Amino acid sequence: MNEVVKSGQEKGASGQVQLKSFSEMVHRMNSPILITDFAGKITWNNPAFEDITGFSSSEILGSHPWDLLDDRSNNAEEIEKLIQALSHREFAEVVVQTYRKSGEKIHLEVQLTPVLDEEGSSPNFIAVYKEITRSLANEEELKYNLRQQELIAEIALDLNRYLDFDKSIDAVLGALMQHTQISRIYIFENIDKGLACSNTFEVCNAGIEPQIDNLKYVPYEYVTYWEKTLQETGFIFSEDISELPADVREVLEPQEIKSILVFSLNVNGSFFGFIGFDECVVYKTWKKSDIELLRAISGIIGNAYEREIARKNLVEKNEELRKINAEMDNFVYSVSHDLRSPLLSIKGILDLVMKSTGLEEKTRLLLNRAGDSVKRLDETIHEILEYSRNARLDLSQEEFDLRRMIDEIQSDIQFAIPFKVHFEREVSDNAVQVISDKNRINTLLKNIIGNAYKYLRKDNPSSSVQVKASLEENELKIVVSDNGEGIASEHLNKIFDMFYRASKTSPGSGLGLYICREIIQKIKGSIDLQSTVNEGTRVMITIPVQPKQV
Repeated sequence: MNEVVKSGQEKGASGQVQLKSFSEMVHRMNSPILITDFAGKITWNNPAFEDITGFSSSEILGSHPWDLLDDRSNNAEEIEKLIQALSHREFAEVVVQTYRKSGEKIHLEVQLTPVLDEEGSSPNFIAVYKEITRSLANEEELKYNLRQQELIAEIALDLNRYLDFDKSIDAVLGALMQHTQISRIYIFENIDKGLACSNTFEVCNAGIEPQIDNLKYVPYEYVTYWEKTLQETGFIFSEDISELPADVREVLEPQEIKSILVFSLNVNGSFFGFIGFDECVVYKTWKKSDIELLRAISGIIGNAYEREIARKNLVEKNEELRKINAEMDNFVYSVSHDLRSPLLSIKGILDLVMKSTGLEEKTRLLLNRAGDSVKRLDETIHEILEYSRNARLDLSQEEFDLRRMIDEIQSDIQFAIPFKVHFEREVSDNAVQVISDKNRINTLLKNIIGNAYKYLRKDNPSSSVQVKASLEENELKIVVSDNGEGIASEHLNKIFDMFYRASKTSPGSGLGLYICREIIQKIKGSIDLQSTVNEGTRVMITIPVQPKQV
C-alpha cells in the first residue's frame, strides 16, 4: 500500500489511475479504509469500514470522518490533529473512542496519509483504521491487575510497618478506599463470647456518613441470616440490598447502603468478625477480579489479627512470668536473708560453747558436726543470695584491678584447705585494669577458683591451682586449671545444671556452677570446662569488657 501511495504522489494524474486500481484492490481487504477529498469529505470506503461501524455506504459517503464520532468531546484533541493534518497535507496518527451505530463503544487507531500530485497539492487522503478495543481492554486489565498486586504488597507492608496494630489497620483500610473508591469500608469484631459484634474500624469516602459510633454493639440474634451466612459461606454479596432478608435490611437501609460486599474474618480457624464494603451512591456491579482481590485481602487481615492476638498473648504471658520471677526472686532473697541471721547466731553460740573447758570428747564431736552443718547451710544460703542478686540486678560497668581481685579470692580460700597448695597467678599487663561488672565477675571467680581448691586430692603432695588472664580485642580471657580429682566424662554435660553434684568427696549444694552459667549468660560471655579423672580440670572463661578511655 505504501508503494501505491508513493507512486500516486510522484506521478500526479497517472497516480489517480493507480489510486483507483488500489481502491479496487483494497475493496476486499479486512482493514477498514476510507478515501477523502482535499476537504476531508469521504469519497470512498471499503466494506470492512461498514462492518466495523455498522453504517451503510450511503451514510458514510459525503461526511467527514469525525461526523461519525458520537462522543466528540472525548476526541477533541484527536479531531484537532486530523483537521491540522488535512490543512497542512500531512500524515497523522490518532486513537479515537467512538461507537458503532448499535451504540457499542469501540476504540480505533487511525492513520491519515495525504496523496500528493506533481504540484504538491493533495487531492486525496487515505485513512486506514484498526480496531484496538480488545487490545486496549487487555492493556487496561493488565494495568489493573498490576495495581491489585501493588495494593496487596502495600497492605502487607502496612501490616508490618507500624508497631501499633490499630495504625496498621487504618493504613490498610485507607489503601483499600483509595483503590476501590467505595463509599465505606469497616471491620467488626465479635464480642460478648460471639453473641454480638462491634464496629472497631471504619473509613468513609467524601460525603458519606460514618456509622462506627452507632454500631458498637450489634447482637447477632437480630440478624441471624448475617451470622449464619458468614459462618457457612464466608461472604455476603448483594448488588441491591432490597434482595436481602428483612432483618438485614432494617440494619443496612438506615445507613443508605445500596450495594454491599462482606467477608468473614477467621482467626485461628474460628469466626472472629467480618470486613465490609458499602456502596451508598449507586448500585454497584462488582467485578469478579475485585471480589477475589478483596477476599484475598480479607484473608491477609485475618492473618494479621492472628499475629496480633498471639503477640498480645505473648506479652501477657511474659508479664505474668516476669511478675512470678520477680516475686520468686524477692521471696528467695527475703527468706535467705532472714535465715542467715539465726544461722549466724547459732554459729556464734556454737563457737562460744566450743571454747568452753571441760567438754566431753563426744560432745565436742557433736558440736563440730553441728558447726559443719551450719557452715554448709550458710554457704548454700549465700549461693542462693548470689543467684538472686544476679537475676535481680542490672549490669553495671566499673573499672577494677583484676590482679588484686584474684589475690584476694585466693587469700580467703587458702586458709580453708588443710594442706599445702601451690598457687600461680599470671595476669597480662593489659588485663590488670578492666571495665566490666565487678561484682558478678568476683562471684564467678570465687566459685571457679573455689572449686579448683575444693576438689584437689589430699594425697597429692604437688597440688596446684593456676589462674591466667589476658585481654584480646575487648575480650577478657581467664583460664583456671588444677591437678585435682577431675570429673568423669558422663557428668560433664550436666555440671552446669541446678543442684547437680558430680563429686561426693566434698559437700556442696550444686548451685555454684549453675550460678556461674547464669552470670556468664547475663554478661554475654562464654564458659567451657575440660576435665579428666585424677588429672585435673581446666575452665576457660571469655568475658566482654568495655574499652578503657585513653
